Amino acid sequence: MTAEIVYNKNMKNNYLNESNSNEILLAEKLEKMVSKGSSNFHGKDLLEMHFLVQSGYDPFVLNAAIVNTFHAKKTPLNQKIYLIKEQINHSDYMLSYEKDIGKSEWSDISFDLCLESIEKLFNDICLNDPLILKNIQITAVRHGQDETDKLGGWSENHLTEEGIDQVRELTRQLSHEYDLILSSDLNRTKESAEIIQEKLNIPIVYEKQLRETNNGILKNLTKKEAFDQYPGLYYSALKMDERYPKGESPNEFYARVRKAFFDIINKYQGKSLLLVTHGGVITVIQCLVNGWPYSNLLKIAPPTAGLVHFTGFSEKLK
Repeated sequence: MTAEIVYNKNMKNNYLNESNSNEILLAEKLEKMVSKGSSNFHGKDLLEMHFLVQSGYDPFVLNAAIVNTFHAKKTPLNQKIYLIKEQINHSDYMLSYEKDIGKSEWSDISFDLCLESIEKLFNDICLNDPLILKNIQITAVRHGQDETDKLGGWSENHLTEEGIDQVRELTRQLSHEYDLILSSDLNRTKESAEIIQEKLNIPIVYEKQLRETNNGILKNLTKKEAFDQYPGLYYSALKMDERYPKGESPNEFYARVRKAFFDIINKYQGKSLLLVTHGGVITVIQCLVNGWPYSNLLKIAPPTAGLVHFTGFSEKLK
């Protein structure tokens, strides 16, 4: 059940604060192991991970930190990450651990005890199989820069002059191979789609389901108005099942975009599509395609007038 927030001026961000350093450090350790290879992971690294696990972490925040870290480092994140656990549980690592730690002040912490912590850590990592796609090409485009003093969401902001220039520059990267533009029906995406249409000369279909998160009472407020009237009320501060007052929750937003994406895949088989939409929508699609856990803590959207390519057709629609 989803509960709408009763706004409280003492509301705090539930997740993004200094207490989340354990999750970030663990994510960075995992990324290093994947990107640098097992030969660069030593006994002291295993001990540090043990201490981080034992000192506590939030699995929800951990998974967001992993996605954010791997994405920022441009390191592939898939189920091969689970192979790390098998690599650590190897005689070479045990010898490295004993060499690094055996004569230190932490010699009472055994290799097996560290493995127990690694087992716990990997039990809390949530990755799904990627979405297998074929027979369709989708390029998701984030709208150009809109009015910077205003909030996004369902606000009816317009593109700035810089935003218009960004989209015009983007069109130079686009070929005429697309069959159709599917666009959110908010002003900033409609205006972006129309600039692209001038270059490609293909039809536009507007889809309300491709809108950004419904931010309810924050719609059309300036950032200053929102800060003064509703301090602390922002997307990453919501619990996943908590709605913006008169808006939607992160879970509801995810479900809406998920359904819209699968509907698009089913309807436009064999087509090449441009989706002109919002950073939050593209974030959800990236999670669906890559098998990443979605949360409102993710920072993986492309910049304004940025794009992400997806190709294929799903055999896993539900």
